[in-house]
Amino acid sequence: MSKESGVYYNNPLLYIFIVFILASFTYEIYYYNKLAAILIAASLFFLITFNTERYLKIFLLIILIIALMNNVFYYNYTPKANEEIRVVSLKYNRGIGEIKGRKVNISIEASEEIVGIKIYAKGNFNRNLNISKGIIGDFTIIKYEKRKKDLTLYLYDLRKDLYDKIQSKLGARKAGIISSVAYGYDDNIESYDREKMKYYGISHAICVSGLHITMVYSIVLLFGSNLLGMIVSFFYMLFSGTKEAAIRAYIMIVISNLALKLKRQYNMMAALSLAGIVILIVKPYCLFSIGFILSFVNIIGINFFNKKINRVFYKIPSKIRQVVAITLSTQIFILPITMMYFNEFCANSIIGNLLIIPFINIIIVLGNLLILFLKIPMVFNYILFVSKYIIILMDNIMNFFDKITIDIFYIYYGAAYFYIAMLITYYFYKKGYKRFIYYPIIVFIYVSIIVYSPIVNIKYYNEYKNWASDEDFMNAAMDITLNDTSDKPFMLWLTTVSGHQPYKVSSVEGDKYLSITDGTDYSMEVRRYMSKLKTFDNGLGILLDKLKASGKLDDTVIVMYGDHYPYGLKNKDISSVLTYDLDDYEVERVPMVIYNSTIKSEVVEKYSSYINLTPTLANLFNLDYDPRYYMGTDVFSDDYLNMVAFADGSWKNADVYYNASSGSVKYYTSNEYTTDELIRINNIVTNRMQISESIIRNNYFNYLENKINSYNYVNATEREDN
Repeated sequence: MSKESGVYYNNPLLYIFIVFILASFTYEIYYYNKLAAILIAASLFFLITFNTERYLKIFLLIILIIALMNNVFYYNYTPKANEEIRVVSLKYNRGIGEIKGRKVNISIEASEEIVGIKIYAKGNFNRNLNISKGIIGDFTIIKYEKRKKDLTLYLYDLRKDLYDKIQSKLGARKAGIISSVAYGYDDNIESYDREKMKYYGISHAICVSGLHITMVYSIVLLFGSNLLGMIVSFFYMLFSGTKEAAIRAYIMIVISNLALKLKRQYNMMAALSLAGIVILIVKPYCLFSIGFILSFVNIIGINFFNKKINRVFYKIPSKIRQVVAITLSTQIFILPITMMYFNEFCANSIIGNLLIIPFINIIIVLGNLLILFLKIPMVFNYILFVSKYIIILMDNIMNFFDKITIDIFYIYYGAAYFYIAMLITYYFYKKGYKRFIYYPIIVFIYVSIIVYSPIVNIKYYNEYKNWASDEDFMNAAMDITLNDTSDKPFMLWLTTVSGHQPYKVSSVEGDKYLSITDGTDYSMEVRRYMSKLKTFDNGLGILLDKLKASGKLDDTVIVMYGDHYPYGLKNKDISSVLTYDLDDYEVERVPMVIYNSTIKSEVVEKYSSYINLTPTLANLFNLDYDPRYYMGTDVFSDDYLNMVAFADGSWKNADVYYNASSGSVKYYTSNEYTTDELIRINNIVTNRMQISESIIRNNYFNYLENKINSYNYVNATEREDN
C-alpha cells in the first residue's frame, strides 16, 4: 500500500466518495442533456477505475448505480396535498421549506413568525426542479397548523434570543459580527463587514466551519472527556444550522475518536471521504455548494502540502510558520475554485489568517460563553464588554492594513483550468507517470484557443480606461434637441456616465481634475470620483447655458437624481467625505432635485424614493393621470406616508429604523411606536413588495400594453364601422 504524506490514498472510501461525486454531477447534467451525461459518466468512471483491480471496478459500478438511485430517490419525490413542512426561511411570504429532508420553495400567508417551526400544511405542489440547489418544486400553502415545539425550533429561538440581547447592548453591526462568527447566523452581518472579510481572505469565518467545530471540541476536552466533547460539538453543529463544513468536521472528529478507541491508525483521507459520502447521501445537491467544495479542498490542501511548506519555512518561528503553512496549503487548492466561481484572487489571506483570525477565534470562544451565561446578566454583559473591544481592535488592524494591502485581483477563469492541470501533472509525475509533463501544454493550447479564438466573442468587463464624457454628451444632446426651432414641448431622459466606477485605476475623466483635491487627505479613489463628478458638473453647466441661450431655460423643468451611491468606493472612503453615519441604510441616501429657474428654492426633508417621483411630478404638472397605476405617492399630498422602504423589507423614517432581517427596531427620537403601528407599516411595505414582485413575475407592463392595444384596436374598428 503506497503512502504519501502519512496518508493512505488508495483506501476504497476515497474511490466511493469520488463515485458519489460523479453520480451527483452526472444526474445534474442528465436533467439537461441525457446523451452528454451518459458519455461523461462513462468516460470519468473509466478514468477513476483505470488502474484498479477487476473486483473493485465491479464494486464501484454497483456503488455508482446506488448513488444515482439516491439522486433519483431525492429529486423524484412528489409531496402530497397534506404534508409536514419545516419552514427554513421566509421573507415576504416566500421562502424555503423542507419536506422529508427535501427542499421546496414555499409561499404562505403568515401573520406570525414561523421560521424554524414545523407545520402541518395543506396546499398544492408544482414540480420545478433546481438540482444545484436541491429544490424539488414549489409548494403553495393554503392553510396550516403549527406542530409542537421541538429541538430544532428551540435552537432557532435560542439563536434569535442571543442576537436580540447582543444587539440591544452592542448595536446591530457588532451583534451581526458576533452571531455570524460564533453561531453561523449570518443574516444580519452588514455588507461592509462581509466584503472586509472577503478582502482579507477570511470569509470562512462568517459561517460555522470545521474551524468552529474543532475549537468547540478542543475547548470541551480541556475540562471533560472525548464523549462530552463529541456531545457538545454535536449540539453546537445543530445550533449553528448543520452547515456542510460543520457536518464534515464533526464526522471526522467522531472517526478520529473511534480510531483511537479501536487502536487503529487514523486515515484522514478516508475520514474525509466518509464524511463526503454521508453528506451526499442525505443532501446530494451539496456537491454544487461552494461551502461544501471549499471545506473539502481545504482539508485536501492541508494534507498534501502543509508539512512540505512547514519544512520550507523552518527558520520562521513555529507559531507563525504553522499559520503561514496552513494558509498557503489551503490556498493552493482554493485558488482555482475562487478563479472559476468568482474570477478573483485575494492576496491578503496571510495577513487575515495571521493577524485577524486569532481575534476571531477569541470571538468564537466568547460567543459560545454567551450561550452558557445567557441567564446571568452580570457575566453576560461582561463578556459582551470584552467582545466589543476585541471587535474594535480587529477594526483598527484592518483599517491600518487597508493602506498597504493589495486589492483583490480579477482573473480570467480560463487560468483556473491551466492551474488545475499543473496540480494534476504534479501529482501524477510524482507517482511515476512522466508523460503527464505534457498535459499542461495541451490545456494551455486549449485555453489559448478559447481566449484568442478567431470567432468573434464580445464580452464586457468592469475595468474601463474611458467612459464617455458628460461634457461631450450634454453638448450633443442639447444640439440635437435645440435644433428643433418649434415651440412644441420636449422631454429628454439623459443618463449620465462620467461618474461611473472604476476609481481604482487611472482613466481620462478620473485624472482630468485631480488638482481640485490637491492638499486633501482623501484617498486616490475618492479623488478620482470627485474628478469625474467635476466632469458631470461641467456637463450640467453646458445644459443650463444652452437652454438659457435658446430662451427655453425658464420654461424647462429639470429633474435630477442619483440612481445609487458610488459602489466602487469603500464605506470608509465615503465616510471621509460625508458628515453623517452610513449605518441603517444611510449609505443609500442620494440627492434628488426638481429645478426651474423661476421658482424659489426650497429643501424638502421627507423620506422618499424613486417610486414617488412620477406621482409627484404628475401632480406638480397637473396631469390627468390615474394614481392607481403607480406604486408611489405625491410627496406633497396630505396622505403621504413619510417613510422609505428597502429591498429586504426594512424601512425607516425620521423616528425609527426597522430591520426586517432581525425584526429589530431602532429609534432616533423619543416617539416610540406601538406594536400595532409597526405591524400596520410592515403590512404596507410587504404589500408593496408583493405587488412589485408580481409586476415583474407576471410581466405586467407587457400585459397592460397588450390590453391597451386591444382596446384601441376595438375602438378604432367600431369607429370605422360607424
